[in-house]
Amino acid sequence: MLLSDLDALAVTARQLDTRDPEQALAGLAALDGSWLAAEVLTQRGTAQIYLGELALAQENFARALEVDPQHYRALTNLGNVALEETRVDDAIEFYERAIKLNDLFANAHHNLGVAYRRKGHLSKSVRSLRRAQRVAQRAETSQARESISQWSGARGSKYVKWIVYAVIGGVLVWFLRNQGII
Repeated sequence: MLLSDLDALAVTARQLDTRDPEQALAGLAALDGSWLAAEVLTQRGTAQIYLGELALAQENFARALEVDPQHYRALTNLGNVALEETRVDDAIEFYERAIKLNDLFANAHHNLGVAYRRKGHLSKSVRSLRRAQRVAQRAETSQARESISQWSGARGSKYVKWIVYAVIGGVLVWFLRNQGII
């Protein structure tokens, strides 16, 4: 049950990434009563933002926090709603709370920088945006290392070895042809 819920949430997350909120909402409807209710509510709220239903989105993010007060993505999204409604001080408060829960969430740092810029605090804005870039770069580096480590195991080293042999063979053939030997 839990694994199928995780798989379904991964599908709806991809649908939200491609800006298909109707499909995501249809998939999320099947997850009512899930053990992962806070994430279901957060994704539902995100879909509602895309549909321009800010009040419903805000309601779902608040409900997600009732289920899981540590849900930093719901806090960040509440900040997004507040920022959209030009409640900049509220947005800043939500983003700061989200960052206290997860300092490695680049979106919260970025959005905090945007909120500070709207408030006219340019130095704080730049600091937050730079922090967002550093956090995002670390995450990308970590993902790249994981991807590379898949190639460095026993199976991976076999592939790397054959790739190196192929490159050496190609260079050798090229060299011999240029020398007129073959």
